[in-house]
Amino acid sequence: MTQKEKSEQEILFPEIEVEGVTLRPCSFGQLANMGPVLQKVMVEAKNCGFTQKDFDNDQEIDLEKFANLLLVVAPLIPEIVAKTTMLPKSEIDNWDLDKGVKVFLAIMTQNMDKIKNSFGLRLRRTVTNG
Repeated sequence: MTQKEKSEQEILFPEIEVEGVTLRPCSFGQLANMGPVLQKVMVEAKNCGFTQKDFDNDQEIDLEKFANLLLVVAPLIPEIVAKTTMLPKSEIDNWDLDKGVKVFLAIMTQNMDKIKNSFGLRLRRTVTNG
């Protein structure tokens, strides 16, 4: 059996399908477009007691603190999913909970390094200017 070779684009921009939604890692433009939403998340992270140390690679995140943050930023999740998938937010608002959670978690997993880097820079700025 011969394995199909991946094109450079497939290697650089791998895509997956989750619940019928095609997901690709965030582009530079998408990440920049999410800046205002991520800034809101950073402010809430600071309010929940997070610091830059909480997001270092070898640091375990306090699950209770993280759960509190998720509850606070939950209203922003459909906007993050909309900007990542380029689907209308009104469509995402009508998804069932299971689909929304699966797609959101896949987006987070697929983009974790980019998000952590952006989050760290923004959180550092928020904490410093706070």
